[in-house]
Amino acid sequence: MLNIEKLYDEYFDEIFNYLLKRVIRVEVAEDLTSTVFMKVLKNAKKYNPKKGSEKTWLYSIAQNTLYDFFRKKKETIGTEKYQHKMVGKDIETEIIEKQKEFEEEMAKEKLFEIINDKCNFEEKDLLISFYIEGKSYDELSNLTGVKAVTLRSKVHRIVKKIKKYVKNSEEVFNERY
Repeated sequence: MLNIEKLYDEYFDEIFNYLLKRVIRVEVAEDLTSTVFMKVLKNAKKYNPKKGSEKTWLYSIAQNTLYDFFRKKKETIGTEKYQHKMVGKDIETEIIEKQKEFEEEMAKEKLFEIINDKCNFEEKDLLISFYIEGKSYDELSNLTGVKAVTLRSKVHRIVKKIKKYVKNSEEVFNERY
């Protein structure tokens, strides 16, 4: 048989703090804690030690009481108190990195779209060979029979052409969104 008085003395502060951390308001946490121990008193005969410890049973009642409270009041867990901890350097850094990765991917997609639309086969081949495969102008010269200086000029012109479209597309994109 449960010793309610012992449970109350032993776990009142712990349950109160558990609830307070979630609702932030002392008076609400006090009311919920009282509700929890009223439920413990009312349901003491239903406690089954085979299903878990007294503490586990008590916390499950506290958690269910909290859920009921949020459901009825349509309130949310108060995170204001923890905001400085939640947006710590690790989380903040990860969010910033993910945003940068997303923006870079979007920029790459837009760039490849422009290259596909605005460049002919020779220009695409030259860009892929130089920028993606990492071939030098001398290597490309040996493969194509075109002077390295000429290839350098071609790549420069292609990049300049693409930059014009990238700049224009960014302006249009920003106007639309």
